[in-house]
Amino acid sequence: MPSKGKDYIHRVNGPAVICGDGSIRWYVDGKRHRLDGPAVEYASGTKHWWVDGKRHRLDGPAVEYASGLDLWYVEGKRHRLDGPAVKYAGGTKKWYVDGEQLDTEEVEEWLEENKVDLTTEIEQMAFKLRWL
Repeated sequence: MPSKGKDYIHRVNGPAVICGDGSIRWYVDGKRHRLDGPAVEYASGTKHWWVDGKRHRLDGPAVEYASGLDLWYVEGKRHRLDGPAVKYAGGTKKWYVDGEQLDTEEVEEWLEENKVDLTTEIEQMAFKLRWL
């Protein structure tokens, strides 16, 4: 059963909040937190990954909206080294490294000119070094 501490919601082995519309939320020590899947799942299909109260996911977008918008976060900051950190359903992209937004046109020109496809760690490090 979920338990309320002094001022927070907490449950270790399942969702701490189950809403009437079917949305579910995982909390540990009052923070949105789940290691093995999204910590928030809305009835609409939108999903949010949180770890220790911060948006965080290493193997995909930390926020997946049912509308097709995807947002990548690492430790609460918009961040992605192997592609744009924001992808809109209509195709618009935005690039971020460690929470800093980059100029999309400039990034895509640099990738094209240098024939970088960001699939290896070396290319990702070169990308990070270039843009920070």
